[in-house]
Amino acid sequence: MGVRTVAVAVRCGSVRKSSWRGAAGLRPAAARLSRHAERTADATMKTRRVTDLVHFDDDDARTEVLFETERLFTQVVCVQGSQGIGPMSDPDAEGLVVVVAGEVAAQIGKTRARMTQWESALVPPGEDLTLRNASAEPSVVLLVLAPPPA
Repeated sequence: MGVRTVAVAVRCGSVRKSSWRGAAGLRPAAARLSRHAERTADATMKTRRVTDLVHFDDDDARTEVLFETERLFTQVVCVQGSQGIGPMSDPDAEGLVVVVAGEVAAQIGKTRARMTQWESALVPPGEDLTLRNASAEPSVVLLVLAPPPA
């Protein structure tokens, strides 16, 4: 079983920046964030480069945990060829699937969709999730679950 690192192209469209100052209703949220920052001034921010977790295996889909806390679980899923993961589910966790690179066939419950780069989907608690690579190129998916799976 060979593990290899492959460069995956990630294309970014233009991002429109907007100021929160002019948006109605966001000032209270900013104040809450400020108070939270004061309470957690001692805490260190944990960062990781997602691309460091992008690796492909010739035999199976590859998964790497990005972050795991008491309330949140994030994982990078790398698939190529006809590889996939699932079905998997958790009765208590909501999920978010974000395609970072490539194209995947996703099934959530009984609904199927082909998802391309930067598309996302919500996974309700208790619903089965299955992901499969759907292109000749490798695909990378970010999976977020809250709370973490039991």
